[in-house]
Amino acid sequence: MHIVKSLLIVSLLCSYSFSDGVDSAKIKFNYWGFFTFGMVQSSVYSLGDGVDYDFTNQILNDFDAGIKSTAKFEENGKIRFHVGLTTAYQVLNTKIVSAEAGRRKWVVYLIDAAIEDAIKKGDHTFFGEFGYFPVKYNPDARNLGEYLFRSGTYPGYVCSGFELSDKEKLIGLHGKYSYAISEKSSFTTDLWFTNECRDFPIHDFSLSYILSVNLAGIFDFGAGLSHAHMISFDKTHVEPGTDTMRMKSSINRQWVQIYDTTSGDTINATFRGTKAMARFSFDPKALFGTTVFGKEDLKLYGEWAFIGMKNYPVYYEKPIERMPVMLGFNVPTFKLLDVLSCEVEYYKSPYLNTAENIWLKRSPLPYTNAPSPDSILTSHDDDLKWSIYAAKTFKRFKISGQIASDHILKLPYVPGAPSQGVYREICPGTKDWYWMLRVMYFF
Repeated sequence: MHIVKSLLIVSLLCSYSFSDGVDSAKIKFNYWGFFTFGMVQSSVYSLGDGVDYDFTNQILNDFDAGIKSTAKFEENGKIRFHVGLTTAYQVLNTKIVSAEAGRRKWVVYLIDAAIEDAIKKGDHTFFGEFGYFPVKYNPDARNLGEYLFRSGTYPGYVCSGFELSDKEKLIGLHGKYSYAISEKSSFTTDLWFTNECRDFPIHDFSLSYILSVNLAGIFDFGAGLSHAHMISFDKTHVEPGTDTMRMKSSINRQWVQIYDTTSGDTINATFRGTKAMARFSFDPKALFGTTVFGKEDLKLYGEWAFIGMKNYPVYYEKPIERMPVMLGFNVPTFKLLDVLSCEVEYYKSPYLNTAENIWLKRSPLPYTNAPSPDSILTSHDDDLKWSIYAAKTFKRFKISGQIASDHILKLPYVPGAPSQGVYREICPGTKDWYWMLRVMYFF
């Protein structure tokens, strides 16, 4: 109910603030909906302490629908408001008899609510947007990658999932400058100043920037940094070891402090840190001078990230363990499909890829699969991830599918109160995998 009220307030504010400058004839509406059906072929159950659900042979099913409105003002200004409605069929806990958790529930969610404007001066373009907006800086990534915004810093976990590569959201300001070097070459720089809304500690501000160069539509390079939790208004949140009340408990203290056995020093763990990213894309089709290939065919692309650039004793000593690398290739289908992409990822982190400690313990330390960080249990069974994605668009319909062992979470398919949240992956090992199909309409 609170979500619905918030959406109505935002809608009224937009209507009030810009009603004098917007021509009703320039307001455009788009509608869409999709049905998703899939199944987990292999998973892992009962990982350590806490609540867990058995996802092996579980059906993953949901239906979403939405409406997007775009209102133009002045020459290049736009107001965007995009809202969706979803229902996800919850999995059953096989340890109990009741099936009540599977009763259908509808949830309204915000996709985009922002104002944008652009200024064009010859070969120069300045673009800005403010509000709540999706972000995607790697145009070729279908599932894996997009690490700069789809990751935690400390602990350094990463996110992915079926058709989620363009679904990450930011709140704040985004500015972009583009320079057209030639008809097919360009230079672009992006700057984001955003308020943390996904991971604790919320309310903090982060600064991110990316430089990108496209050369003749053949080579595309990008690199950037993100200073996560750069500005914090409560030090006890971003550095929980400074919370004197919390430090009175030895149980709480073990999750927020690091004892360096080499120097004998005690270090307060922190959520604050810097992430780096570099990506590339190579599209050789322009060299062939032929039109038999589809737009996405033959693209080779990749992304590397350094999640948490500062080393800390015990947990974050080896930089290589905080560097995920993704490589992808679009198999040529000669226009039979929009795209057929194959992606692999190597991430040598010895810890489970989860945000569980962030929310359940307010801890920047990695989840160690143990009641205490003193007894670290590590594993490299999940170092390699993979994904195969295919899509075909018709006039007003799109059919897509994926088989993968990626970082899809259990949380959206698990019922219960937030305190019972399961923040672990459906496929915690390389051998665990699932498949999904989706049919989408739009007009």
